[in-house]
Amino acid sequence: HHPLVGELIGMGLTDYYCTRVRFSGGRWCVLTIATDQSDGFDDTEITCFDGLLDHIGVVLELHVTKRIEHSLLDTYLGERTGARVMHGHIRRGDGETIRAALWFSDVRDFTVLTETLSVEQLLDSLNVYFETVERAVRAHGGEILRFVGDAMLIVFAQENDQTAETVCENALRAAKAALADLAKVNKDRSKGGLPSLRFGVGLHYGEVVYGNVGGTHRLDFTVMGVAVNRTARLESLTKQIGTPLLMSDVLASHISEPTVCCGDFAVKGVAEPLTVHALESALPFAPASEAKD
Repeated sequence: HHPLVGELIGMGLTDYYCTRVRFSGGRWCVLTIATDQSDGFDDTEITCFDGLLDHIGVVLELHVTKRIEHSLLDTYLGERTGARVMHGHIRRGDGETIRAALWFSDVRDFTVLTETLSVEQLLDSLNVYFETVERAVRAHGGEILRFVGDAMLIVFAQENDQTAETVCENALRAAKAALADLAKVNKDRSKGGLPSLRFGVGLHYGEVVYGNVGGTHRLDFTVMGVAVNRTARLESLTKQIGTPLLMSDVLASHISEPTVCCGDFAVKGVAEPLTVHALESALPFAPASEAKD
């Protein structure tokens, strides 16, 4: 009565054989074989399958291990970065200069959340936020490079003959989608008596170094450069200006949606004041003097 059997019958298959294959270290893998022969498998064929198990076990284990490696690297490093590591970009100092739209975001009132929620509720809330952002980012070609507590560093790399306009538009669309999706999530959280989740995001476009940094035995594959610092500073200004989404004048010049200049702001670690833009559709927002954290 297993649902799979019904699916196989629907595909015109007549017989289904399931056995196990021993892997190294005493592990086992399940191997299944199906046929559309009118009479299914006969005893001779089953005996043949069983006789092959010791021979194909090594090959199967190699494929399974490789799949696990790819899955782990994609999960912990991201698809692009994981692929680079798999292809041997693992030496400290390995890197390249790329142009990209950059995203930096973090959760509002996170300290309050840590004080008022249980550990399980806090972790669940963070995962809801991360999942909401990830879904929007992946849909628009971005890659999450790093989680820093409740903050996220995301890159929309300009590659495969993409234009600056393409990656900047993608980053903006992802940010708008994430903010809209989280607003829907908050309606459900409110019904369950949970606090709303809010986040600010800064967007910038520029040149960064994409590569390996770290110690002798522990490396990090990330992006570095003044553009990264500026992106983080833009995000911090969302609290002061009172709107969840801000962008640099550079990124604003590469998108079609109308923006309004919020002014020039002196920020830590940046020599020249940042010229900050917000979406015209997001106005009115609170003046800087009235903005609340």
